[in-house]
Amino acid sequence: MHSKRFKEIMKISPRRFHISASPPYGVGIVFCNHINNNEESEFQLTSQRDGIRKCKPGIWRSVAKEFGHDGLAPDDGPFMECYVHWVADGTIDMTQAVKEWETYDMENREKDAAIDIDKILPDGVEWVKAGSYYDDGGVCSILSTEYLTMDAAKKVMFAGDEDKEVKYGYYLETITLNHCDGLPENSNFTLGGMNFVQDAVGGPPYVAVARQNGQAIAIKLHYGIGAEDDDAEDDNARDDGGNEDEERVLFKEYIGFRKEDGAMQIVLKHQGIVGCIIPRDVPTPETGH
Repeated sequence: MHSKRFKEIMKISPRRFHISASPPYGVGIVFCNHINNNEESEFQLTSQRDGIRKCKPGIWRSVAKEFGHDGLAPDDGPFMECYVHWVADGTIDMTQAVKEWETYDMENREKDAAIDIDKILPDGVEWVKAGSYYDDGGVCSILSTEYLTMDAAKKVMFAGDEDKEVKYGYYLETITLNHCDGLPENSNFTLGGMNFVQDAVGGPPYVAVARQNGQAIAIKLHYGIGAEDDDAEDDNARDDGGNEDEERVLFKEYIGFRKEDGAMQIVLKHQGIVGCIIPRDVPTPETGH
């Protein structure tokens, strides 16, 4: 049975979601492709890469930041950087009326718009690379596991009514395909997180995680330069053999792409100087490889 209530919530594509202190499977955030399994399974959520454990409990926000025009040709972008980050304590009631959900999300969407995404990390906290994400179907979802259980499907679709039959596969499929089935203004967002095509970030994205007191407080998917394609479990993903100062430059100074004589170049900026490099095996925006 499909649900009018569910369709109305998906039209909102809430920008806020929550993670509990004891999330399903012990994983706060997962990265997955298009999924539609009718049985609950941790494997379908983590088969593309390991999820992010030890996330700070509370309410998180989804946001996409466009970049790619500064110093680039008009047809080179824009691309996106995609973020989910902690904003407040609390949880969101999945059984609340659609109107209440819409009011809550729209009010906070206006408030959250004032947040400078480049300044979301507290002093002393830095982005640390945590592998990458690739799916040959090109779909990328960053989702809180709180929204991916059968119980969550009942709450979202039927406000927790136990007598209703839940089409769990349809529920998961709708969430993970919202980038193509939803409204254009919601194309990067979905219930419980974000959903988009990989090339929206300029190719298969790299993952960066910011932690405070041992807990993830922000996660970023971005186009990486020279980062290792490391699918290690997040808790072991820090590149301790590298230079952290160089990693910070990597994340802060990247501007975008440009074409020169038919070759893709990476545009970098350091101490006010803009330069270009032609990296090895860089995926292009047109092909993704």
